[in-house]
Amino acid sequence: MGACLSLCKRDSREVSDDISLESGEIFEYRDQSGRRRILYEYMGRIYDVTRYFTENPIVPETPPSTSSQLKVETVDLQISQNRSAHRTDRYEVEELILRRGQEFKIGLTLNRPFKEGEDVITIELRTGTHPLTTKRTLVLVDSVNEFEPKEWGYKVETSDGNGVTLLIKSAANSIVGDYQLDILTHVTKDGAKQDDYRKGLDTTVYFLFNAWCKDDQVYMEKDDEKEEYVLNDLGNIWYGTSRYLGNMHWNFGQFDDIVFKCVMYLFKENISAENRGNSAVVSRVMSAAVNMQNEDGVLEGRWDGEYADGAKPTSWQGSVAILEQFFKDKKTVKYGQCWVFSGVLTTVLRCLGIPVRSVTNFSSAHDTDRSVTIDECVDENDDMIDELNGDSVWNFHVWNDCWMSRPDLPLGYGGWQAVDATPQETSDGIYQTGPASLNAIKQGLTYLPHDTPFVFAEVNADRVYWRCTRRYGDWDMTKIRTTKTSIGKNMSTKSVGYSYRHDVTDQYKYPEGSNEERVAVRRAIQYGDRPEIVDDEVMSEDVAVELVNKDVLMLGKDFDIEVTLRNTSGAERNVTLTVNTQVCYYTGVRAARIKKDRQYVALTSGESKTVKFHVTVAEYLEKLVEQSQFKVFLLGKVEETNQIIAEQDDFRLETPDLEMKVAPGNTAKVGQPFKVLMSFKNPLAKTLTGCLFMTEGPGLARPRTEKFRDITPGEEVHHEVSFSPLKSGTRVILAEFDCHQFENVLGQLEVQVQA
Repeated sequence: MGACLSLCKRDSREVSDDISLESGEIFEYRDQSGRRRILYEYMGRIYDVTRYFTENPIVPETPPSTSSQLKVETVDLQISQNRSAHRTDRYEVEELILRRGQEFKIGLTLNRPFKEGEDVITIELRTGTHPLTTKRTLVLVDSVNEFEPKEWGYKVETSDGNGVTLLIKSAANSIVGDYQLDILTHVTKDGAKQDDYRKGLDTTVYFLFNAWCKDDQVYMEKDDEKEEYVLNDLGNIWYGTSRYLGNMHWNFGQFDDIVFKCVMYLFKENISAENRGNSAVVSRVMSAAVNMQNEDGVLEGRWDGEYADGAKPTSWQGSVAILEQFFKDKKTVKYGQCWVFSGVLTTVLRCLGIPVRSVTNFSSAHDTDRSVTIDECVDENDDMIDELNGDSVWNFHVWNDCWMSRPDLPLGYGGWQAVDATPQETSDGIYQTGPASLNAIKQGLTYLPHDTPFVFAEVNADRVYWRCTRRYGDWDMTKIRTTKTSIGKNMSTKSVGYSYRHDVTDQYKYPEGSNEERVAVRRAIQYGDRPEIVDDEVMSEDVAVELVNKDVLMLGKDFDIEVTLRNTSGAERNVTLTVNTQVCYYTGVRAARIKKDRQYVALTSGESKTVKFHVTVAEYLEKLVEQSQFKVFLLGKVEETNQIIAEQDDFRLETPDLEMKVAPGNTAKVGQPFKVLMSFKNPLAKTLTGCLFMTEGPGLARPRTEKFRDITPGEEVHHEVSFSPLKSGTRVILAEFDCHQFENVLGQLEVQVQA
């Protein structure tokens, strides 16, 4: 290694890390920025030799040729049969892709017949830049009588003349990723080893996690769930607000050839070789690799509406275009938001074989101070105080659940684990979140790793309202109300085998207000940074208030905010109500105030009233930001009892659907173009500018964007797109219309492609 170091001094540098190494030791690890580093000790000094080993991986020497060697003349990896058996035949790359813990076959043609008891065959597999048996990155597979779950081995299945077929089984805990495979032989005579031979293969073999293997960390029992969470390359992601749920189609595209190469690049760049078989480590590190806040990440997040130097987050329909763009020049792609980060992470983990789903949490809290509560501060005029409101409630937030056992946790906390690639808060100095056990979140066990307090707050935090008054340059804060049921609603993911919504709220928390749910909240807060904020107070209230839910509010129309009040007391009640209506980003951050209204309502004993606050198109249209999201803050006080009313609601305005159909007289056949017609009506009394149509579909077409002319007020638009199918069977076309004025005009068309 000393000679090797002398050769690579131009590519190495002495480092001063607080790391102790033995003489001549090589050490690979991830630094604080998440980058893979390789260190080498030489003459009492430690050198960073990452670049050298990346460019010059260790390659074994070939023994000299002798006439008595057992030589391997050809190797048949039986790629087609093995890939079919391992459910990897949909990957568009040509190499052998296998799932660990499962048997596969290879055929050898030798220079002479195989002599059992005298000839010895060993399969050598190497992964990483400096393979070592101690780190399981160098694997020597020998003949065995019986296969063991966590051991490699092979059996001679057939031996006929000069041909031998080997049945090989990889260990269920093998390192995942790319391997170089060599066949080694030697001859034993009188107990002595001689005539070593090595047959190197100029190809790469890939091993993935295996949800079909009972001994794998990611094993799933049900076949339909494995089909959905590992093999499905199309999905649905929910967005909107807790009472106006929308869903977008997403092309995960994990079998795409460029996507596969990109995922393997990210995998090798970000995870040290010896950790590539641990699904908890892999999911955590890849959640960081997807976002650019960690050096050289795939995607940059942006939430301020300024996207001139990149793509609008709403313009993406899948992960393929993003990963292709990143892999082409290894530069971060602009821009994404939470559902885009989640969609890309779903692609990455499914590509690696880890079962994963995208999950949307509505009314999702962002706790910035580890109190496990969300603080809302208002002044004496009932206006929100932005400088004090560091916590926020996103109208929706999308992250991922991945399935795995958790041997690092107490028994019972395996199964679904929350991971999040959206850069919100740092964890161990890096923008990464999870994996956090859903069962631990549900029980309020926020001391269990990783990032359980943050995810618990997202789904089950209490909302605490404070009245704040300036006093001597500081704020005097008085708690006025705690709401316990406003966070974490309608948690949504795609159903197994179907496109409709599956509610998973009960997997994250007990029913709101139940004894079990309140115990979990108290437990979580007590493990947080402000345990004194636990609120078990039962408030006396005799005026019930409800913000009325309407089914649909359409973009381009006036709307009313309706509040129902009911006096449950035996006496008259007088209520002051203040309603602040705001346009907001989906993260809950205010973009603009629409209006502030105040009304006085008198209620006789037992009386109910509904009051309306009217909002016109003229008041909101020019203030809209992406996704047409609104937030309503309702504050009030009952004169006679000093009961404080504090409620919030969020909603969005619906955009039209994009209607799609195959053009009359067209038939979808492999290799033959056919046309699809798309249409919608402009809902606004203004011209639409910056118009784009985006389409893509696995097996039909790669992602593409077409510019379109300006669209006049109220115009019905028709657009035609041509496709040339690459594969037969049921195929899905995803389409979206986007313009400067609004987005999320979505369409989907299923077509049957003939061979």
